[in-house]
Amino acid sequence: MKVTDNHLSVIRDMGAAYLATHGFTFADVATGADAWNVLHRSGAYRAIGDEYPSGYADYADAHLKTALAALMPNAVFRDSYRY
Repeated sequence: MKVTDNHLSVIRDMGAAYLATHGFTFADVATGADAWNVLHRSGAYRAIGDEYPSGYADYADAHLKTALAALMPNAVFRDSYRY
């Protein structure tokens, strides 16, 4: 399941706000681990999960990784992901 445009904008907005509070931008994120931290620490993952009965978004890690890589082009993801 591809990350929806609405969820992508939530991740972008909350992630950018979180990074800005620490003096960073998406361009400063260099590792996949940091990208995942931005997703979770910004509250974006929880925000998109609230739309689902389980409380977790129905996305595979690979789909979220694709969204994170699009937002944070300098982040290097070393793990392999399955779609």
